[in-house]
Amino acid sequence: MSKKLFLLLFIFLSSNVLAMGISPGRTTIDFTPGLEKIVIITILNSDQKNITLIISAQGELQDYVLISQNEIRLRADEVSRDVGYTVKLPQQLEPGLHTADIIVVQLPDEFVSTGQMSVGAAVAVLTQLNVNVPYPGKFAEAQLNVVGPKEDGKVL
Repeated sequence: MSKKLFLLLFIFLSSNVLAMGISPGRTTIDFTPGLEKIVIITILNSDQKNITLIISAQGELQDYVLISQNEIRLRADEVSRDVGYTVKLPQQLEPGLHTADIIVVQLPDEFVSTGQMSVGAAVAVLTQLNVNVPYPGKFAEAQLNVVGPKEDGKVL
């Protein structure tokens, strides 16, 4: 019985999940000391309704991510909108992978219209920023070349 209830609940709640999307899901940058780069993300309004969104950063690199527009409003006629954020890397980071999550939260209609506190669910999507910092003296560069078959059908 609980599996049927779970499936039914999943079907009813899945309509809200499709209301918003984000692309790309992940952006990877190789570390350069003092790098300043603008990263563009696309927010999708698949339900094509008026929505208010809050954009924020969290994670290890949140202090190096500057979001110019923390709140945006998408109109019903907007299928998508490009939004940029700036990454300003420090002069030094420890070797390895460092991440930040850029989170886009759709404010519930009740909160937007009344401005009052309310209890409810909010739809959120995120994109990741990955910064690869190489280990000093320990890295490999690889190259893969696939050459077409010879006349006898063999591939090199």
